Amino acid sequence: MVELNSLFQTIQNKENKAKALSTFNEFSGLWNYGNYDNNHRETIYRSADLMLQRKLRAYPDFERYISALVAFKTMDVSFENFDLWLKITCNLLENTNSIKSYHELLLFTEDFLESGILNKSKIFSWVAGKTPFRFIIADSVFFSADRTVSSFM
Repeated sequence: MVELNSLFQTIQNKENKAKALSTFNEFSGLWNYGNYDNNHRETIYRSADLMLQRKLRAYPDFERYISALVAFKTMDVSFENFDLWLKITCNLLENTNSIKSYHELLLFTEDFLESGILNKSKIFSWVAGKTPFRFIIADSVFFSADRTVSSFM
């Protein structure tokens, strides 16, 4: 936790630093009260180490990752979906040369967990709402919802 706090302290932009530190405080509360089991903690540590090796930035990269970890716990997402998401993020960091897919997954996760958005453009947002969902791994990461997806202009 000390290393993550130190990393967020290096953020130059005041607004980004404030957002990152707020996310950190929320995460450290969840972490300290045992909201992540030992296997999840190990995967989170592994992902953080890989992010450092890949020279990802404190903001937005680490902040988005930590924000997603918080959202999974505060949104009461199933253990299976959280577990699979952690494995997917770690796998992307370990097995891809480009971090583009990793960034796309973090952006998708942020939009989906906060507002149910599956995809968006300047005109449309495709929203699943509070539908039960699950992640599926095949050749790529897939998302499955148990109900029809809505599109809004």
